[in-house]
Amino acid sequence: MKKRIEWIDSLRGIAMFFVIFGHAFYIRNNTIRNYIYSFHMPLFFFISGLTVKRKDISFFEYFRKKCKNLLLPYLFLNIFVFIFKMIFKLSLGMYSSLTFSSALEFTIKGFSNAIPCIQSWFILALFVIDLMFFILTKLFKSDILVTISVIAIFVLGYFYKQTGNDYLQYWHIDTSLFGLLFYYLGYIFMKYYHKIEKFICDYKAVIIILITFPLGYYIQSLNGRVSMNVNNYKNIYYFLSSSIITIMSIVIFVNIFIKKDKFFNKIGIMSLFYLGYHGFIMAPLKSFAPDILTNDILTFLVALITYLIMFYPSKFVYKKIPILIGKFKGETV
Repeated sequence: MKKRIEWIDSLRGIAMFFVIFGHAFYIRNNTIRNYIYSFHMPLFFFISGLTVKRKDISFFEYFRKKCKNLLLPYLFLNIFVFIFKMIFKLSLGMYSSLTFSSALEFTIKGFSNAIPCIQSWFILALFVIDLMFFILTKLFKSDILVTISVIAIFVLGYFYKQTGNDYLQYWHIDTSLFGLLFYYLGYIFMKYYHKIEKFICDYKAVIIILITFPLGYYIQSLNGRVSMNVNNYKNIYYFLSSSIITIMSIVIFVNIFIKKDKFFNKIGIMSLFYLGYHGFIMAPLKSFAPDILTNDILTFLVALITYLIMFYPSKFVYKKIPILIGKFKGETV
């Protein structure tokens, strides 16, 4: 069994809170929400890159593995989220626009908020990125050539976006062209982690957080609202600098303060359940008491409560009914 790296799971646990907090806001163009959206999904792509390694297997074997590890969870999450949303629709009148035909269509196409589990777009994008990175590492043995290729793909993605075309929106291929860069940064960071571990785990590194976190916030404030889900980045230079600076701040924070924290570590392991189902806890508030979620402090508290109360249901699902997240009993999650 592959040994898990504790600080990466803790980092994933922290990242999941930012996802929930960002989704809790009722007002879309909120300053705090805008900042969270500038880094929370880049952070998840970065985390995925931390755990990837060059594989000495065939493309078809790797493809089959990724279908099992990513596409099955994507499928099952959307099936069960659709079922639960229909229950909410019939009993509470929520999710009024939800229909079977639109849910099926956009689950297959892999884009649009008509996907039952909206957050599952990340799984499809990660699937595409995993395959792209695997192909690059098969084509090029040198990390330098892989680096040049990743940058070239990013640039191509940028110029494609300027055309205004939407041919690559299926399965979020367009977003994957940008997400690959963060994924690769995670890969490179982990490759040299042993050389900087002592430094970023030292309490003296807090000074870096005190400088970079406000700097990331300031740069993002110059850019406005972005969203990887819809492939919208405004000023690409602001987006890249703000997201990368903030990611580094969070990585250092985790390594100093919660590297082996059991609570965040466990949530990181159970993050797929959090990703798929956290919306159900906040949905009644958004439908029947939205004013609560227009206050930043109350929104933070709602996100924190959601984050905490999902802990034990997550443990139960992972142990007893992992099919809800596309896993099967006995599988390593």
